[in-house]
Amino acid sequence: QRQRNLTKLNQTWHDVLKTLADSSRRREEAQKEAEDAKLQRRELQEREPLMQVEKKVLSDQLKEAQKKCAETQFYLDEAHHQQSHKLP
Repeated sequence: QRQRNLTKLNQTWHDVLKTLADSSRRREEAQKEAEDAKLQRRELQEREPLMQVEKKVLSDQLKEAQKKCAETQFYLDEAHHQQSHKLP
């Protein structure tokens, strides 16, 4: 009986220590994930001004390309219109 009680007590201590180790490991993993998330957020915040500049540049380039496209379409329409009047 005494031996069985000691075995149970030993097993209980083993389980408690394992639970503590698992909890400690999970806490360390959660802290690392939180630190990684903070680092990612900081990197994104640092890149945001540059991304805003890039967005403005791309927006300006798009407007310029659309303007050239509209001009080209106008000249094509004019040429087509003139060509259609020249045909008998």
